[in-house]
Order: sequence, then C-alpha cells, then structure tokens
Amino acid sequence: HTLSRVARGGILRTNEEVIKPKAKPVTPIAARQQASLFGLDERANLAAQIEKTQSRNVVVRLPMEEEKQLVMPQAQAAIPPTRPDDVSYTLYSVARAQKLVQRLLAYQAPRPIAIRYWMDQENDSNDLVAVAFSRQPLKNDIVYIQEGEFESFSKVFAPFFASFLPKVFHETKNALHDFAKCGITIQGLLDDTHLMSYVYEAHLSHNFVELVGRHTTRLLQNEEELFGKGKKRLCKRAYIALQSETWAQVLADEVACLRALWSMLRIRLRLDSSIRSIYETIERPLIRVLYTMEANGVYVDTERLTQQSKDLREKIQTLEKDIYALAGHRFNIASPSQLGKVLFEEMGLPAKKKTAKGIPSTAEEVLTELALDYPIVQYILDFRRYSKLKGTYLDALPKLIAADGRIHTTFGQATAVTGRLTSTNPNLQNIPVRTDEGRAIRSCFVATEGHSIISADYSQIELRIMAHLSQDPTLLKAFAQGKDIHRATASEIVGRPVERVTADERRMAKVINFGLIYGMSAFGVAQNLGIDRTVAKTYIDRYFARYPGVQRYMNQSRTQAQECYHVETHFGRRLWLPDMQSTRPMVRAGAERAAINAPLQGTAADLIKLAMIHVDKWLREDGLSTRLILQVHDELILEVPNNEIELVKEKLPIIMRDVAQLSVPLLAEVGVGPNWEEAH
Repeated sequence: HTLSRVARGGILRTNEEVIKPKAKPVTPIAARQQASLFGLDERANLAAQIEKTQSRNVVVRLPMEEEKQLVMPQAQAAIPPTRPDDVSYTLYSVARAQKLVQRLLAYQAPRPIAIRYWMDQENDSNDLVAVAFSRQPLKNDIVYIQEGEFESFSKVFAPFFASFLPKVFHETKNALHDFAKCGITIQGLLDDTHLMSYVYEAHLSHNFVELVGRHTTRLLQNEEELFGKGKKRLCKRAYIALQSETWAQVLADEVACLRALWSMLRIRLRLDSSIRSIYETIERPLIRVLYTMEANGVYVDTERLTQQSKDLREKIQTLEKDIYALAGHRFNIASPSQLGKVLFEEMGLPAKKKTAKGIPSTAEEVLTELALDYPIVQYILDFRRYSKLKGTYLDALPKLIAADGRIHTTFGQATAVTGRLTSTNPNLQNIPVRTDEGRAIRSCFVATEGHSIISADYSQIELRIMAHLSQDPTLLKAFAQGKDIHRATASEIVGRPVERVTADERRMAKVINFGLIYGMSAFGVAQNLGIDRTVAKTYIDRYFARYPGVQRYMNQSRTQAQECYHVETHFGRRLWLPDMQSTRPMVRAGAERAAINAPLQGTAADLIKLAMIHVDKWLREDGLSTRLILQVHDELILEVPNNEIELVKEKLPIIMRDVAQLSVPLLAEVGVGPNWEEAH
C-alpha cells in the first residue's frame, strides 16, 4: 500500500523513489473536496489504467498518499526529468498513408487519438510538414508531407479529421485554425492538455515542454533548442533536411508525451469533480466558440480610423507646443529622465515619490496628483494618453486588418488566473470607455451593410456576485427589489431615505461598493473621493455595519487563502494564491486583496463563458445568421442581420440571465447601433 505505481515497463517504485513533495499539505476546505480524493484501492486501479494507456517509455506521476490533503501544484518537477529509451514509431509517406487512415478510422478505444504536427508559417505561408498520431502506447505514426503533396494529404486524411473520433491536441484552438487554413475541418470531441493544465494549476506555466517535464519524467527539447532562434531559426523543412535521421524520433517523442500528459491530467481532473466540471462544461466547449469568433472577426471603418489618427496628431502637436512654452525649451517628453529633469530640477516641482534609484518618479499616479496645481503636468498626462491611443490603436489597427476588411483578434483562454479571457493582436479589451477619444475608437468597429451591432452587457455583475457569495440580507433585498444599488448603499451609509440621497453621496457609495471588491483601504477611498482618511474610514465602518455579510465574506476569504493558499468561484474553479506564502508583507497583502476579488472576477468570468456557449448553441440550433464577434469583460458583441434584430434583442438577455441561478437575479442590458460605441 505504500507503493506508487509508475507505468514504465511494469516497474513499481516507492513514493520516496518517485517524488518527495516540497509543499506542505493543507487541510481540505469542504466535504466535496474530501469526496473527490481517492483511496489506496482506487490508486491501484488508476495505476492499472495508466499501464494500459501509457508507453512503457514515458514515466507518469500518480497522485500519492500525501495528496489526500489538497496541495498547491508546484512549478518544478519533483525529480529531474530523464530521457528514457526512444519511443517507437512508423513513418509514412502520403502515398502510403491510406492504410493508416483506415486503421485510425477503425480505432475503437474510448481514449482519444493524440495528434502533434509541425507547420511552417513563415512569410504567411501555411505549409503543413508532418503530422504524428498516437493511438496506443506503442502505436505512434508519423506522416511526412513533401512539398506539393498537401492536396493529396488533405484528400486522404479528410475522412479521419471529419470523423467524430475523439482527439487530443495541445492548444486545440490553434490546431483548428492551422488545419482550417489548409482546408481541413476537425470534428469530434476535442480535448486540450493546455486547458486541462489550466483548470488544474492556473498559476503555473502551461507550455507543452514544461508540462511534460512537470507531470512525467520525459525531457523534451523546446522549439528554440530544436530549430534555433532569431535569424538563425530553421524552418521545419530545413530542420528535417539537416536532421533526416532523427527528426521523426523527435516528433514521435512529442506525440507519445502528449498522450501520456493527457492521461495524467485526465486522472487529476477525475479526482476532483469541481475542476473536472469547469473543464468539461465551460473550458472545453468554449474552444469551438472562440475559434468561430476569431474566424468571424469584426469589420473596421478604415477611413474613420485614419481621420481620428489625424485629429489626434493635431492635438498632440498642440500639447507639445504648450509644454515647450511652459518649460522654456524643447525636450523629449516621452523620456522619463528628461521629463524629470525639467519638472523637478528646472521648474522646482515637489518630488512626491522617488524610484528605487532615488530619482524623482514621473509615474502616472505621481503626475496625477501634481496636475491639480501645475498646468504643465496636466498637458503631459494628456500628451501621454493621446500618444498611447494613437500608437496602440489608431496607427496599429489598420496594419492588422485582414483581406476581408476585418480584424481577427486572438482570445487567450488560459492566461488570466481568474478565468478571464484576454485579447491580443490587437488587445480590444483595453480600449478606454471613459474618454471621448476611446469611445471614438470603438465607433470604428462597425457592422457591414444590412447588419447592426448588438451589445449585451451584464449589469453590475460583480456586485451581484458579492451579494450571492456573502448572502448579506440587505444586499440581497436591494437587488431583488431592483433598486439602484449605489443609491441604496448611500442611503444605508448616510441614514437617509433613497429619494433624498444626493449625486455626490451616490458617487461616494459607488466608490465604496467597487473599491471594497478590489480590497481598497480607507486611504484608497479617501484618495478617490478627495476626502480625509478618517471620514473615509467612518464611511467604510458604516458600510460594514449595514452589510455585515460582506465583511464576513471578506474575512472568510482571507482566512481560507491563509490556510489553503487558494479560493474558489461559485462554480468551483480553484484560484491558487502562491503569494500567500511570501515573506514580504506587501506581496502577501496583495494576495489577501486578490483572495477577496478573485472569486468575484472568477465567477463573472465563468458566467460570461457560459453565456457565450449558450448563445452560440442557440444561434446554431435555430439556424440564425447572427454571429458572435467579440467578448470584452462582461459584454458580448454580435453582428446581427437587420431582419433578426428584434428576435436577438428579445432572446439574448433571457439566455444570459438563465445560464446560472444565483441568489440574486442576473440582468443583461442590450443595445443596438451601427457600430460598437453606439450599441454599448
């Protein structure tokens, strides 16, 4: 019973021989987690399953006796990765691959076929070079595709990729795009070891080579080690030509390790019903939704972008003249050192804060405080803001417009530890919405002729989640009655009826409502409201007196994070907080603030992802031409044919409302317009 089974030639090793955990085990926080943990007999069964599914040449690590108590996954392999005997494989040409396709289509096992591939994408080419398949531990197959054979490969393998056989990739969404560029559609249940790792250990790297080293004892070479970097980087075909004797072995190792990694992560997920549910009901179904959204893209009015860029350039030039006039000479405004010399040495402005090197800081928060008394500083802040908008969006966006006139952003599904999606190339989530210039940029994202943009945004979602998680009766009642939550909060704090609350008091309540969610202190509230810290503390004390459930939730979240190093969302997504172990008080305090906010952000992320899945399903099943094109924070953006507008306006908020049943009603507000800004 003290043995941990390791699938390598049937050898059994003791726990001490396999792994010595560095992290101290911590106490489980719920009976649900206790129920997910396994006993010794189950471990033997799991080991037997691994021995059936893994190559003898790929060592995997099983959860062990110590892990009956929940332990934060560690970033480093517990024992040095080794390089066991080479994995066996069969190499096929495209001409000989028909028999392989027949064997793949005849595959009956419930486990997916692991697939790794090499593709050259230099100079916008999409040259599929080789594809590897792993059906069983000792059945790894590689197909080499010579130049000019791609059409033949597509024709031969199309039936397999179009079949509903289960398949597993690492970064499946990328694979869908890559094969689609080659005219191949991939069907079937698609697993993704990238996302399996993400739901299990979101705080760690999900790079394939690092994952293999962390969960098995196999040592793979990364892309830079294989192909080089920079100008010396080889394309895949050149590498194969130079390494004609060994390249196939490298790819065979990769696909065998992918299969082993999938089996290991599958066991991890099966042992915890919560994270398994996150993967199977949220992250895995979302792959195809995001793939479709990225392929759809959003249409951009290039003429409007160009005109805005010209207008902003004129504003920047005017600001430069004003700054130079006040400074008395020209200098590089974008240079922190030159700016600091002008402001603090030549003009004698007070240095509010210094850098680690003892130099007066020109950070935004410092300049914002100085701008209240010195006009030149406000000009500098405006210069920075306009320059960033111009460089990041107005000048950059036209270069990212594809041949179809659309921008196809990339959504990061496994980036933020809270579960939030990210957007890159370009980042459409950081376009400012509180400035006229930022809103003008949003107006450049337009619907095509005969269509309109519909925006659906969850209203006050994090405050509603706070009410649900805290179960504070006063907060629950306010949302149930449909009250203006900020006005209701102000009424509770100042002790006056809602109808007598002033605009300033409502603004104060709004700062406190959202500030406390992000762990803001009395000092932060005082800074935001421009009031004395003692007054701010009085407001916060009154808030907690009226909403004791919120304070209880915050205290419980901190305690859980201190004891277990993690918190959870409403749906069971586990959010690890390794900084809770830091010896630095400031770092640990930041982790405590994250412990309060992460379940709120994480639950909001889960809700919007579920909404995307349900909306996509509705559009497909009802055969509508409406398309999901963007997701930004708590907002979904759709491009809708004009004849479907009324239907979408009616149905969309209902679908978003019904994705989950919380203790407070979910509310999605819908807007329609010719562009994103007017619809929002």
